[in-house]
Amino acid sequence: MTRSWLLLFLLFAACSSATGPIAFRTNPVTTATIQISTPTQSPVATAIPTLQTTLTTSPSPESAIPESVLPTAETATSPSVAATATTVVTPTTTPIIASYAAYSWGNNLPVGTPNDAIARALCTSASEVAAYNHVSANLLSPQQPVIVPVHAGCVSQVTGERLLIERGNDTSRPMVALTLDAGASAAPTPPMLKALRDHHLHITFFLTGEWMHENPELLREIVADGHEVANHSLNHPDFTKLDDKAILDELAQTEARAQSIAHTSTRPFFRPPFGAYNKHVLDMVIGAGYLPIYWTVDSLDSVGQVKSPAFLLERVTHYLPREKLNGAIFLMHCGSAPSAVALPQILDRFAAMGVEVTTISRVLGQ
Repeated sequence: MTRSWLLLFLLFAACSSATGPIAFRTNPVTTATIQISTPTQSPVATAIPTLQTTLTTSPSPESAIPESVLPTAETATSPSVAATATTVVTPTTTPIIASYAAYSWGNNLPVGTPNDAIARALCTSASEVAAYNHVSANLLSPQQPVIVPVHAGCVSQVTGERLLIERGNDTSRPMVALTLDAGASAAPTPPMLKALRDHHLHITFFLTGEWMHENPELLREIVADGHEVANHSLNHPDFTKLDDKAILDELAQTEARAQSIAHTSTRPFFRPPFGAYNKHVLDMVIGAGYLPIYWTVDSLDSVGQVKSPAFLLERVTHYLPREKLNGAIFLMHCGSAPSAVALPQILDRFAAMGVEVTTISRVLGQ
């Protein structure tokens, strides 16, 4: 019996020692679980620096402009800035053009006067005279009418003239100026340009500003083909019925349109609409920088009843005797359909006669 109780006691002691370690191992597992769950919340905390980084990389008002560019009291008065200011180049003073004057050498200066002496007498230069009048500085003729700028503060040694040019010089070879006035229809103009191209000729077009505005491509074609463009007013009014301001506006606005549309100038020639003029009109036009151009022969293609091409051919080529052709100025209109038909025949006949058809500037300068 005693032996049986001893065995039971030993069995109970063994079981008690085994239960203790199992309970102890449970605590570390629980502790480990707490330690693992705590890191799962840490990404939330680490997200805050991410937001802070984004904010600090956004440009601030101060950092938007580099510090070296921001003006300071020192840079505003630094020697480098002052040195930059001293490098600014002041433009050369250009003489102010007070007005313009027209001259005919034969009535003012002796034949054979050198070009530079002519220029000095007019307070200008030979190159300025030549450039303004579309001629070579070495080809000024004693008989040539020209217009030159009158510079402020300079007194010319010769007297300006009130000129109205009806013909060119008595040229050394047979030569006539053909001029086409434009103010009405433009439809006949393209075939006229083709005829001139086919004959390899250049002439002078007197255009109104309104015609240029309504036919910009034709104006550019005229210039591209090498023809001379001259001023025929803005709206084709009678200049004898205009006041001074209106006359100057008509001239200036036409020139402005030629410049803006085709980058060309209408200077230095002007033809009065309707051929209407008086002494005051001539003075105003010359003072504005234009030589008034009339004509030697009017084709009559815009006067009275419509003329036939046959009439126009005879009128232009046979109205003047052969000895009077040199330097003659012929008036036709590029709005005339019969003139467009007659023009190729007119050019052919002049060629057969040995007469060159050319521009105003050439018959004045030869």
